[in-house]
Amino acid sequence: MNETTQLSEIRKTGTAIGMQPDLKVDFFSKNGFELACEIAKALSTSDAVPSAFRQFNEKKGSNGNSTLVGNPASLGNCLVAIEVAKSVGLSMISVMQNADVIQGKLRWSSKFQIAAVNACGRFTPLQFKLTNLGRITAKYKEKQDWNKTLNRFNFKDQQIEIDNWECVAWAYVLDANRRPTKDIVQSIPVSMKMAVEEGWYAKDGSKWQGEMRFQMLQYRAGTFFASIYAQDAIMGMGKSSEEINDVIDVFEQADGSFSANNVNLQDLKSSPDAGDLSGGSERTKERTETADKKPDDQKQNEQARPGIKTEESQAGNSDSPSPEEKEKIRQREIAESSSDKDFNLD
Repeated sequence: MNETTQLSEIRKTGTAIGMQPDLKVDFFSKNGFELACEIAKALSTSDAVPSAFRQFNEKKGSNGNSTLVGNPASLGNCLVAIEVAKSVGLSMISVMQNADVIQGKLRWSSKFQIAAVNACGRFTPLQFKLTNLGRITAKYKEKQDWNKTLNRFNFKDQQIEIDNWECVAWAYVLDANRRPTKDIVQSIPVSMKMAVEEGWYAKDGSKWQGEMRFQMLQYRAGTFFASIYAQDAIMGMGKSSEEINDVIDVFEQADGSFSANNVNLQDLKSSPDAGDLSGGSERTKERTETADKKPDDQKQNEQARPGIKTEESQAGNSDSPSPEEKEKIRQREIAESSSDKDFNLD
């Protein structure tokens, strides 16, 4: 292999040795998908990710010994987490640490959903209102033994007396400048009665039965709020419309230049209205109307002194005067200064 790279080869390939662009994760390109698989394999070997994403998990036996059990879904789960991370704009590790694989879906933790709402920029930080609605008798069905005949568990009707605490998550809506408005949005009420009737209360290892019930009420109210008012923040529906409007796709042309939507980038840079393509003609029109609205004495003064540029004319024209024009202007200013002094003499 030659130690030097010919200039003709660089022009032909477009890149030189050591200048190859880095690959990016892309599920719809061969190289991008292979990169995603390599990342997924590396993550699946880590003990710092939840068990759903690990290649092997430790399982303890009845004799106290532990063995490693393979997880065939680890690679696929890691790929799903990588794609979700791209969608919501988070790191892959953050997605894995804050999501659980439940019934074939990634489920965000309550803490993550509340944090996503607080960070989305559309609401003030979530507030929680707890209210004791009084003592009630709530009914629920308790799971019993397995019924072989019906091929399901038997259930027994139960009832319990509890203080029916209710929690509502609420926040003020922010305006375009992220200032609170008078509009308030809130979640549906979450109560201990709901927890009992939905089976959360009697579930094995339930935290609804102890002092943690207040924390659980706030978590559940926060997730209800997020699922209604901030679905894009927790489901990864992409960038906001403002971000999309600020981005243009650039394509290389046959002559080697780059353009977007048939507009040359060099023309955009050199145009005085490059900051706003749609408003250029409007600003030109505004400058023309402003010039037409000048007082008559100001117009006559500008016509009488064509060599001197006003602030508006300098703002509209960046060309500096030539040395000859500068000298004429200086002589004219000296003459005018002398005449003004003679005029002010009594």
